[in-house]
Amino acid sequence: MGDKDKKLELTLGDDDLGSSSTRKQDIGGEKITIQIRPLIDVLAEKEIEEIDAMKIDVEGMEDEVLFPFFDKAPEELHPKIMIIEDNNDLWERNILEWLLSNGYTTQKITNGNYVLVR
Repeated sequence: MGDKDKKLELTLGDDDLGSSSTRKQDIGGEKITIQIRPLIDVLAEKEIEEIDAMKIDVEGMEDEVLFPFFDKAPEELHPKIMIIEDNNDLWERNILEWLLSNGYTTQKITNGNYVLVR
């Protein structure tokens, strides 16, 4: 997922695939080219009209995925519960602060993840 349809270079993490990233280049490992698509487009394609809960962990691209989504998504598509990894050090804009100032509240914080509800 990303802000628009495009190709990006993904660095595969040496330790595990879960640490692979398009933003962290110092994780060592092979680089591959991947296709990125906006979340709103994928949801429309799958005819998803409501999101009860969303877990997002995209290794520092949470801002790039979520800001365009919230800009375009009707309010009824906004997730009721969100679990988001705090990657503020990699974000260009702080999506967590934005969520908290736009109707979400912190339910719980665990291991760098925030559970938010609206």
